[in-house]
Amino acid sequence: MTDTSKVKPPLRSHSIRVLMTVVAAVFALLAASAAPAQASHSGDFAGGPPDNATHYVENINLTGYASQATTHGIVQIDRSVMNATYADGPEIDVHVHDAYYGRSGSWAGMAGYANCQEDEWWWDGDCNVYRVRYNLSYAASYSWARWQSLGCHELGHTTGLAHRSAANDTDNNSCMRSTVLASRPRFDSHDIDAINALF
Repeated sequence: MTDTSKVKPPLRSHSIRVLMTVVAAVFALLAASAAPAQASHSGDFAGGPPDNATHYVENINLTGYASQATTHGIVQIDRSVMNATYADGPEIDVHVHDAYYGRSGSWAGMAGYANCQEDEWWWDGDCNVYRVRYNLSYAASYSWARWQSLGCHELGHTTGLAHRSAANDTDNNSCMRSTVLASRPRFDSHDIDAINALF
């Protein structure tokens, strides 16, 4: 009878276990080195954090309130360690558009949308160039105060902020709530701290 407790496993089986251990270690290392997840918010914004603390924003023929709301969003970003300003040329970080995108499909209930342009992701998950779109199918009828909230909200996404919820915005004063209301036109202190923590 053979004593199986002293029999070494085949080399192939051992090599597979070693390879699996190495792969797991690499994934753990990548997860540990990733940028902070959506600036401590709920994590439901897929655009990722910006690649640096400077935002050059391009106003692409925006209508009146859309242009003013974008300026308001820039002012909110400038309250943090980030620096945002209007610019044009090849170094744009945020392209801002407005149009009547409709009320159906992916635009159902959406007054605005911010995302990282698909070909502008860095290898580490940071976003190089964002696109912000205001949907005039809803927003054209908004008051100026509600436009301020919309501009703050969509430009906020370009800083890496995700949506806030009632549970983590108990004083109900952040423009990063998923519902855009005139009563929430600014970043609150939690939003500012979350942006600052990224840099």
